[in-house]
Formats: sequence, structure tokens, C-alpha cells
Amino acid sequence: MFGEAFTAAERDKRGIVFDLFAEGEDGKPMTFSIPENLYIIGTMNEIDQSVEALDFALRRRFFWFATPYDQDELFTIWEEHWGEKNVIKWGHARGNLEALASNITRLNKKISELPDLGSEYELGAAVFIDLPYFIDREWRYKKNKKRDGRYLWTSKSVVQTPLTSLWALTVQPVLAQYLAGSDRRVEVLAELREVLFAAPKAQ
Repeated sequence: MFGEAFTAAERDKRGIVFDLFAEGEDGKPMTFSIPENLYIIGTMNEIDQSVEALDFALRRRFFWFATPYDQDELFTIWEEHWGEKNVIKWGHARGNLEALASNITRLNKKISELPDLGSEYELGAAVFIDLPYFIDREWRYKKNKKRDGRYLWTSKSVVQTPLTSLWALTVQPVLAQYLAGSDRRVEVLAELREVLFAAPKAQ
């Protein structure tokens, strides 16, 4: 069935009815086709070795578009995930979020330059998508909701809990897996952590 689906998904075979190697209750061959107006959209990480066996069969049946990290798109995603329920107003946190988005751009640049990694290991928006949740969780039950805009760094450039949580629970595990075979794993992780945690010049 999967083989027939692969064949039927090709552009010049859409709408064509294929006989399957199975019979229905009426004794006639069961049929299968993919409609011409059905669009199949998928995503994958090219460094994911678990799909390597399917890669060549997939590639010739689809158009491929690279979707690298985009600072503006990440900021838009954060705003959409912020929602009305976040205890911190979007406008109050905006400055810190813009600073962090810039740090992530520099983080990916650093990743692309490292001999242990490279551009194919740059991190996408999904790795950073939970930041609004970490901010809300940190400040929701505190009496002082901090209206000074310092939700990721203090006035003395000390990293706040939402940013350390983002690193520990989402960013660092991914990078650690990428660096599993590197002799410089600890050093590289420390370098990348420093880039992400770099406090903005003006608070």
C-alpha cells in the first residue's frame, strides 16, 4: 500500500486509479488513487538519520524548500503564543524578547562556524517556541510582576529563570545530542550558552 501511495503521489499519476493486490468483499480488486487537488505538505530535519532510508524516494516526488531560522518569524511566533492569558503584557517584555531573538541569530551564526557542527545544525524556531510559557510560569504567582521589562536579565545582567529554563529544557538537550560524538562537547556547549545568555548592552 505504501509503495502504491508513493507512486500515486507523483504529479503525472494524480487521479489515476490503481488496482491493489487485495480483493474486496465482492471479490474484485480494491483500488486506490490520490486526488489531483490533494496537497501533501511535510517537514523534516535533514540531519535526522532515522529518515535517511526514505529520503531518496521522497525527494524526487516533492518540491523542497529550505526553512532556516528567521529572527522576525520567531518574534511573530512568540507574539502569537503569548496570548491573552500570559500574566506579563506583551509590550512590557518586547525589549527583552528582541534582544534574545538577536542572540539566537548570533547563536546560529556561531553554530554554523563551529567545525564540530555547521550550518545544517542551526536551530529553528521550534526550539525556542516555549519561551512565553517559561516567562508566564515564572511570574504568574509572584506579587511583584516586574513592570520594568527585565524578564530575562536583571539590571546587573544576571540571567533570569525563564532564560535558564529555555536553555536547560529545550536548547541544551538538542545541542548536546548534536555534539554527542565530539571531544569538545562540554567546551562547545559552554561557548554556545554564553552566546545565548549574553545580556543586551542597554537595559
